[in-house]
Amino acid sequence: MSTELFAEITVGHAVYVVSVLMVSLVFSQIARFVARRLKGRLRSRDVAGLLVRLVDDVEEPAYFLIVLVGLYLALLGLPPVANHEMVVRRGFTVISIALVIYSVIRVQGHALSWYVTRVSRRNVQAKALNTMLPMAKRTIAIVVLVMGG
Repeated sequence: MSTELFAEITVGHAVYVVSVLMVSLVFSQIARFVARRLKGRLRSRDVAGLLVRLVDDVEEPAYFLIVLVGLYLALLGLPPVANHEMVVRRGFTVISIALVIYSVIRVQGHALSWYVTRVSRRNVQAKALNTMLPMAKRTIAIVVLVMGG
C-alpha cells in the first residue's frame, strides 16, 4: 500500500483518513441517538423544562465537535499536513473555542429565561424582570464573547 496518489499521500494514508472520518461520523450518530433518548426520558418525567432545552443547546455543537476531532486526527495523518501541524492545531483550537462559546451563549439564554420565569411566579415584579431579560441576555452574551476572544 505504498502507491503514491498525489503530494506524498499514499493509499494507506487515504484509507486512514477515510476510516478516521467514518469512525467520527459513527460516534456523532451514537451521540445523537443518546441525546434523543435522554430528551425522551426527560420529557416523559415532566422535568423537561430547562434540561431538555440545555440538551438541545449542546446537541448540535457536540456533533460538530466530534466530526471536527475526527477531521483533525485524519488531517494529522497526512504527510503534507504534518509539516504544518501548528497551523492545523491552532485552527482546530479556534473552531473548538467558537463552538464552546456558541453553546454557552445558547445555554445562558435558556437558563436565564427559565430562572426569570421561575422567580416571576413568586414575585410581583415579574414585569420588570421580563423587561430586563433581553438586556441581561445580550450583556452576558457579550461578556462570554469577550472572554472567549
